[in-house]
Amino acid sequence: MEILIVRHAHPEEYDDWKREGKAEGLRPLTKRGIHRFAESVKGLSRLVSKVDCVYSSYYTRAVQTMEILHGSYKGSDSKIIESLNPGIETEDLKRILSSHKENDVICFVGHYPGVGQLCSSLVSKSSNMRIRFKKGSIASIQYENGTGELQWLMNQKQLTALAQSDKVRVLENLI
Repeated sequence: MEILIVRHAHPEEYDDWKREGKAEGLRPLTKRGIHRFAESVKGLSRLVSKVDCVYSSYYTRAVQTMEILHGSYKGSDSKIIESLNPGIETEDLKRILSSHKENDVICFVGHYPGVGQLCSSLVSKSSNMRIRFKKGSIASIQYENGTGELQWLMNQKQLTALAQSDKVRVLENLI
């Protein structure tokens, strides 16, 4: 099974949102954040040909990020789950993985530091290892029999460059 772990794309500024007294969970992506993430997903599609299911937290910015991914991978399912909200529940997510087939590609869209903790727990059996995810970053983990191996972790700039590059075959051989 391949697991993609995604930090939501770039949202409206927290301080501006808070000053206006709006709920944190409703903070959306910026127009630029939407555009830049959509461009980076073009690079992702050169590495990952299908996604079977995209899961997201309830927060607006994560749902919008999920919608961009879901729109790029026609035929994928999408589900909003509480386990991906800030304060991520890694054991709940592992149970979700057990309900999928071994050749499925599953995508989790969430928030930092939870996405880093999830990545850590899948590859090291501990959520203590710190893995930094910039906004819009994506990690790929090969997951078998309860054990994961990190394949790659790329930020939006790297994925966008991959979308624009003719050298993807070289990268594919390295992965």
